[in-house]
Amino acid sequence: MRLKLSAALFCFACGIACFSYLYAGGHSKPLFATGPIKNIKPLNLPYEDHTKAIICTNRSVPPNWVIVGVRHSPGCNGLANNSWVIQRLPNYPGADIVICSCQPIPPGWAVVEEVKSCYCGRKVHGIRIRKM
Repeated sequence: MRLKLSAALFCFACGIACFSYLYAGGHSKPLFATGPIKNIKPLNLPYEDHTKAIICTNRSVPPNWVIVGVRHSPGCNGLANNSWVIQRLPNYPGADIVICSCQPIPPGWAVVEEVKSCYCGRKVHGIRIRKM
């Protein structure tokens, strides 16, 4: 009993490989699943992925694109929030978009209201703008 308890504690520390060892009856050859365990669904992003991109903060934002969020990217230098999430501006009148307030308002757009945006980072508000 003491051996099984210590094995269970060891398995708790080691993870799933030991889990299969215990359920194999204590044999030295662990049993693993041969097929996929579960279906992995694609990540549901809170934005349209086709109109957005991620660039490092040391790069300039391309024309007709605006900053809509900040995040960490391992491909950029620095620690937390070292990249910008940018989005292409819609090109039709009456289009609304929420951008971060750390940039100038694009020409041909008007400020509708200031909003709180969790995507823009700490102490940076969002601005809802509308194409004129």
